[in-house]
Amino acid sequence: MNIFIKKLYYGLLLIADDKVSICPKIVALFKLVATFAPIAYVLDLINIWFITNKQFVVFVTMTIAINMLIGAWRHRKLATFKWEKLLIKTAKMMAVLISTYALLEMIRITAGDNILTNSFKVIIQVITIFYPASKALKSVFIISNGEYPPKWIMEKVYSFEEDGDVDSLFMPKKKEDQTD
Repeated sequence: MNIFIKKLYYGLLLIADDKVSICPKIVALFKLVATFAPIAYVLDLINIWFITNKQFVVFVTMTIAINMLIGAWRHRKLATFKWEKLLIKTAKMMAVLISTYALLEMIRITAGDNILTNSFKVIIQVITIFYPASKALKSVFIISNGEYPPKWIMEKVYSFEEDGDVDSLFMPKKKEDQTD
């Protein structure tokens, strides 16, 4: 980062200097554009993505914060709380979420814009939020001594973690026909 700042500073100084001829100024300008154009492009892509996914980012951030608070409460109750462990586990969770989501989002974007990729986008956003949410729900279940959330919700949580079936997570179970 320090190198980029120096390149920018010296390049701008060279371009602004009246004592320098036009050729070195043009070379400096091309070097600045070649150096910073890719960075500006990536930052622009991130900004566009953030604008269209603002709600998702807010929900993921809130879910991580809630998981952190409830996890601290759970470990206080179990007398296993340590600040260092809380911060390291939260940072690890954030790194896993960001890297996994970024990779899956790149795959989705590469596949183009169609009904399949739109469904894939929803699925990767659900599983991204579900990772910290499921941990928070498990902690709440332990804190409440198994009273809340209801056991049937926890069964859906554990089932989704095993099979990843989004439909079974959100849809009620179908009653099987019983014959007498």
